Amino acid sequence: MFGLKVFKYLLKIPTLIFCVAFVVLNMQDTTFYFSPIASPLTLPLWALGLTLFALGFTVGALLVWLNSLPKNKELRQARKELKKANEEREELEDTLREARTDELHSIDDKVA
Repeated sequence: MFGLKVFKYLLKIPTLIFCVAFVVLNMQDTTFYFSPIASPLTLPLWALGLTLFALGFTVGALLVWLNSLPKNKELRQARKELKKANEEREELEDTLREARTDELHSIDDKVA
C-alpha cells in the first residue's frame, strides 16, 4: 500500500508543477474558433489549455469507468454468492450444534 501512495505522489507532483508553470508562462490571449456554431472566443491561453487538459482527464476517467463495468458486475455477483454460501454455512453449523447438543442430552439420559 505504501508503494501505491508513493506512485500517486510521483504522478501528482509533476502534473501540478506542469500546470502551474503552464499558467504562469502562458498569460497571453488567444482566439479560439469553433466554427460554424459560434463566434470566435478570446481566452487566455492557460484557460484554454487547462480546459482541454481537464476535458481529456474526464474522458479518460469515463473510459476507465466504462471498461470496469463488467468486472464490477462479476464482483457484485461473486459477493452475492459468497454471502449466500456464508448464510448456508451458518445454518449448517447451527444444525450441527443442535445435533451435538441433542446427542449429548441423549447420552446423559442413558447414563442417568
